[in-house]
Amino acid sequence: MDMKVFTVLMIIFFFIYDRIQLWLFSQNLLKDHLLHLLIIINIYEVFLSFRGVDTRYGFTDHLHKALLDANISTFLDDKEIETGGELKLELESAIKTSRASVIVLSQNYASSSWCLDELVLILEQRMRSNQIVIPIFYHVEPTHIKKQESTFGVAIAEHRQKMEKMTNANKRSQFAQKIERWTNALTQVANLKGMYAKGRKEKEFVEEIVKDIYRRLHKMISDLPQLFGMGDSIEFITSWLKDDSSESYRGGILTILGMGGI
Repeated sequence: MDMKVFTVLMIIFFFIYDRIQLWLFSQNLLKDHLLHLLIIINIYEVFLSFRGVDTRYGFTDHLHKALLDANISTFLDDKEIETGGELKLELESAIKTSRASVIVLSQNYASSSWCLDELVLILEQRMRSNQIVIPIFYHVEPTHIKKQESTFGVAIAEHRQKMEKMTNANKRSQFAQKIERWTNALTQVANLKGMYAKGRKEKEFVEEIVKDIYRRLHKMISDLPQLFGMGDSIEFITSWLKDDSSESYRGGILTILGMGGI
């Protein structure tokens, strides 16, 4: 599918989804069905990038649950890849289709080539599609990330040592280019406005992050220009969803066919 067509379809989808979601929320009818729909078709609102050994069973797990509880569809990979492994197509797709990415920058983040590949792709999406990017400085200093010092410096040095041991000149050159992309990405993300865990109670910090993401996601939709001719369609869908006589959710199937349906 042509990228421009895909982009337009995604804008239209989220435009309709956002307004239906807000209406359902106002009627206290918002359940898990819209969230499940997004997950089934592999479209996520938020992608979580994190180092599993640091935060998988703590902070990131709590943040993931809080986002889902707020009905924000969130991708969290439940499997680790061996250091040096290539980024899976599933992860690439999740990053490219997400509206926002949250990067949990922890002590050992840069030791994972997988995390660094995610970081590079996320920042590319920020430039190409204006994806929202929120760095979380989880007990690390931005200056250490920017200058590759402390654990970040150690990790990059280890990646370079691995490169120097390569006997294949072509692979060695490719890996050198990859390391350069990683260091550039670390410098870029350290310069972004982020959120700091140091000195914060985790529960309050997670709540603050979720509120900020929710606000920014809905602002992103509200900033879009009103699409010509959408008013009647939205009004029809709203009236179809609600039975005025019983104030209850109506079951059924809504079919949208062709450009006329859009």
